[in-house]
Amino acid sequence: MKTKIAEITEIVLARLDESPEVLADAVEYGSESFDLRELIRILLPSCAERVLLESDLGEVSEWYPLEGNVLSDPGVSMRAFLPLPEDYFRLLYLRMSDWPEAETRVMAVGRETASLREYWDSRPGFRRRVHPAINTGYREGKRVLIIYGTVRGARLAEGGYLPRPREDGAGNLLFPPSLAGELIDETVRTIKKIRE
Repeated sequence: MKTKIAEITEIVLARLDESPEVLADAVEYGSESFDLRELIRILLPSCAERVLLESDLGEVSEWYPLEGNVLSDPGVSMRAFLPLPEDYFRLLYLRMSDWPEAETRVMAVGRETASLREYWDSRPGFRRRVHPAINTGYREGKRVLIIYGTVRGARLAEGGYLPRPREDGAGNLLFPPSLAGELIDETVRTIKKIRE
């Protein structure tokens, strides 16, 4: 799941009509030593985050697998926790072993929906069908997925997430290549706003 920064940079420059010859001669942004390539490199992670937040995740072709042990909540009968990796940015999908299908949506943190789910899931003695739902939160100082509608002892069957976009030190951005076009568009828009 790597996108080459140099390739993205050259396409962004072409879209901005900035040829290498023009860049070598131009004095822009108030400094003779300013390098537009460096600005693009600096902007790429934040532009990539915006793209990941706004994109249809059905278009994503690469992701990291969710792994780990699911911890049952002793206080709520149909709730569990899954510790998240430190680089977690956005959930792609999650399916518990007792779910027929994967869940792709995460409830907004602090919304009434999550409070209602917790109340209904904790009522003792009620047999009912509880639909899967996922929320993010914190448990024992660590970021977790809060998983509603799963029975005790269920395990993580499959799941995937997108990491926070960042440089890997080898000239790549940890970002799905299938969204490179959206990243280029967002970077061009951002630089044009800076120029205004």
